[in-house]
Amino acid sequence: LLTTKFGLILEVKNWHGTVIFGENGQVTRIGDDGMEEGFSNPIAQAQLQQYRLQNWLQTRNISGFPIYYVVVISFPSTIVKAYSEQVPIPPTIIHANQLLQKTRQLEQLHQQKALTSSQLHHLSRQIIRAHTPVYVNVLEKYQINATELIRGVICPVCSHTPMMRDHHMWTCKTCHHQSRDAHLAAFNDYFLLINRYVTNQQMRTFLKIDSPYVMKYLLKKAQFNTHGKTKSRKYELRITPIQRNGSTKKSGI
Repeated sequence: LLTTKFGLILEVKNWHGTVIFGENGQVTRIGDDGMEEGFSNPIAQAQLQQYRLQNWLQTRNISGFPIYYVVVISFPSTIVKAYSEQVPIPPTIIHANQLLQKTRQLEQLHQQKALTSSQLHHLSRQIIRAHTPVYVNVLEKYQINATELIRGVICPVCSHTPMMRDHHMWTCKTCHHQSRDAHLAAFNDYFLLINRYVTNQQMRTFLKIDSPYVMKYLLKKAQFNTHGKTKSRKYELRITPIQRNGSTKKSGI
C-alpha cells in the first residue's frame, strides 16, 4: 500500500480457528477439529519483504521513504492468543477491521510527505514493470516426461479421454456430454505444463487431432498471437477462462 508519506506491506493470513504466538517465533494454529498445526512466524516473512523492498528502492535512488509492515488476519472469527503473559501478541498482528486505524496512525506519525504525487505514480509504475511472475517447470519439478501426459481433449464432466470432434462439437463417448469449447482446457494445460508457444503440429499431437485445418481453425478462433509464417508459425498461448461445463464465459471467446 503506497501513499505519499509511507509504504505499508500487508501480509494477509487466511487462518481459521485459534492462532497462538509463542516463544522463539513459533506460531501454532488450532483448527475447529482441535488439531494443532505449526507455522513459521509471519512477522519474519514481512520483515524480509520490508528489507528487500527497501534495498530495491535504494537501487533506484529512492531514499527517505519509510516502509512499514503489518500481518493482517483476514477472518474476524479467528482468535489470536499469546502463549503466555510473558510473550505478548506483537502489535504488528492485526485483524482486517483494524487496518484503517493502523493506516491513520501512520499518517499522523508522518506529517510531511516523502514523495510528491508525481513521484508516487512513477514509483507505482516502476513496481508494476519490475513485477516478474514466478515460473515453475512442473514436469521438471515432479520428474515427469512430457510423453507421460494424457493426450486428447478430456471430458469436463466425467474426465473420459479423448472426446471426439464432429461437426464443430466435442462429444464424450462415455457420458455423451457435448461442448464446443472443451479443447480450451487442453490449451491451458499445454501452456501450464509444456510451453507457452506451440505449432499446429505440436498441438495436433497433444489433442489427438489429425486435420491441420481443424487445428488451425481452433487456434485462430482462440485469437492467440502468432509468430512466423506457414509451417514455422507458432502460436503464443495464454490462459483462457473456462466454465465448469467446458464452455467459455460470454465475456471471452
